[in-house]
Parts: sequence; C-alpha cells; structure tokens
Amino acid sequence: MPVELPFEDSRRLTGSNLFFASTGAVLDVIRTPVDDALIAAWRARVERAGATLGWPHRRAVARRHARGVLLAISAPVDQLLLSTDINEWALCAALVERDPLAWAALKDALVAAAIEGADPAANLASEVLPVIEEAAALARFKRLSSLEGAPKMRALIEAAGLRSLPYFVDDTELTLGAGRGNGFQRQNHNGSLARGLRARPWLAARLQLHRRRIRR
Repeated sequence: MPVELPFEDSRRLTGSNLFFASTGAVLDVIRTPVDDALIAAWRARVERAGATLGWPHRRAVARRHARGVLLAISAPVDQLLLSTDINEWALCAALVERDPLAWAALKDALVAAAIEGADPAANLASEVLPVIEEAAALARFKRLSSLEGAPKMRALIEAAGLRSLPYFVDDTELTLGAGRGNGFQRQNHNGSLARGLRARPWLAARLQLHRRRIRR
C-alpha cells in the first residue's frame, strides 16, 4: 500500500535563518506525529551523517509550530542539496525503526518521488537513489558529497569571514566584498553544483521549484 511522505516541504537554508546563523536545510513535518523520542532519533542520525562527512559545527534544531514541527540541520555552504537528502533520510529512517510495518513502503515513496522529479531522459544509477538502511545511506552521502562539494569556494568564504568581508552565494556564483575598493570579486562555482545535479537529476527539478517560489 502506498505511503505518503511524512513531510510537506524540504528546502535549503542559504544563509542565516530562524534556527542558526549558518546554512543548512529544513523539513516541515505535518503528516505524522513527532514526539521527543522521534526527534532524538532524527538528531542522532543527522549527527552520525555529519560526522561521517566531516562537517564542522553541526547543529540539529527542532521547532514546533501549530501544524507540526520544523526540523533544521546545519551544513557547509557547498553541501546544501545533500543536506536536504540527509535531513529527509534521518527522519524517514527514524520512522521505519519505530514502526517497520507502518512505514515499510517509505523507501519506495522516497524513490518514487526522486524518479518523478527527474529528467525523463536521465539514467538514474541505483547508488544515487534514496535508501533507508544506514550503511548504504552513509555510503551514498559520501559519494554525493564528493560530487557536490566545492572546497575552494568554502575556503574563500572562510577567509572572507576572518577578514569580516561580506559574501553572497547563489546557485552559480560567489561574490566576495561589496563596492569598489573593498575586495570585490566574483567566483563562478556552478561546476560543482552541476556535478551534484547530474548525480541527482531529481534535485534539479526541486531546485527549479525552489527558484520559482523565490520569484513569486
């Protein structure tokens, strides 16, 4: 029997936000009850995934609202698409562990959502499709991290922070400084993003949807 995904929205956090000062991802969970034990199980998985990938300054924040709960995780600025995957997996794996029968079809729902959002011409390799089992999930995250990561961009941002320089990042470009004579320069980083999107074509569709929401 088909299972509905337990979250309504999964999106990137591209700067300082309601939860923390860094970038990351957030899930809006309104389709299933979320108690403290489930939050603890989600947070533990997020921590293990972040530790596996060597992410520094890891944070996982749960914030309740009238309809459900927001689950936010911090992530490096060059790993935001991956952070949405990790956030979704951490919640879904926690639900499967709690009630394997009720959520037995959850992996299939994640895969179906991935395929539905993909380019019809894309050939989705099995190793990039969502999984629930932890060892396989962590191996998948490592592979996607290597494709999406932009270490040079991250180093530039860290150097800008040490010099109190403002910076701005979008899907293709990093801008350091502001105005003439203030260290202003642009760096194109769309190569890393393109590699990440080729590995996960369904996320390209999600990214386009995110852009349309911003334009409204």
